[in-house]
Amino acid sequence: MFKITPFQNHPNNFFCNKSIDQKYQCLSWKLLLIPISIITILYAFLLLNHVVKDVQYIQFQKNWFLFLNKKLSYLDDFQLNITQFGDAFIFLSCLSVLIKSSPRLWKSLFFTLIFGGIFSKILKECFKIPRPAEYFGTKSFVIVGCENFGFSSLPSGHSITVFSILTVLFFSFLPKPNNKKILYVLGLSLFGLLVALSRVAVGAHYPLDTIFGGLIGIVCGIIGILVSNKVNIPFSVNSIKNQWILLSLLFVSTIIILFKFSEEQLFVYFICLTCLFYAIYGFFKNICS
Repeated sequence: MFKITPFQNHPNNFFCNKSIDQKYQCLSWKLLLIPISIITILYAFLLLNHVVKDVQYIQFQKNWFLFLNKKLSYLDDFQLNITQFGDAFIFLSCLSVLIKSSPRLWKSLFFTLIFGGIFSKILKECFKIPRPAEYFGTKSFVIVGCENFGFSSLPSGHSITVFSILTVLFFSFLPKPNNKKILYVLGLSLFGLLVALSRVAVGAHYPLDTIFGGLIGIVCGIIGILVSNKVNIPFSVNSIKNQWILLSLLFVSTIIILFKFSEEQLFVYFICLTCLFYAIYGFFKNICS
């Protein structure tokens, strides 16, 4: 289905964006050493302290979890909105405004989210850590929004998603001036941290779940970009047929968000709708011109 070829050999490809592609081509597999090393060190620390199994793992961070959950849950409306960005569908809906201007980004996001989903599923099945509501019940801490039960706490899937997407955004739009670069890095880091902490605030995860999730997300983001450099997906935006396919996907996404908004009037859904309408307008303008 896919041809493994050097991406730069396909200048007419829909996913070709010279500026972003040049940044991607500079990346190396060696970048993975940083997040993987941190994950290894953290896991080794847990092993040495005999807190890898579910009960020990939870008790090790119980006080930390209860403290953060109590303090952060005061801003319940904010936490309920910001935590939605850990949902890939919500985050990608907000990024729909970049489909036309930065299509190369979407190729990397495609592979990034595939790897993120695979890693999340496998690791959750391996560790089977009970979620806070499953272990403590629902009365001993604050739950914002829906209650999350089950044995899928480690790692946090929302943290994997948000940090994997932010990693792709980081390498896609990193500015050259150092002063802007610092602000850009701090902005993305703060946003990712807020989303990760929101998982503790709403009572869905323990702190270490989000830390491991964030690091795994960075790994997935880097892998997604590196794989996208090698895999060509022939899809021309100049094709009217393909433009209508993309437009149809945007319409379906809009309908789904409208249903979500009708059930729960979160501000983040309004942001999604605004971005989707803008993207739809851009495609209609392009098709009709």
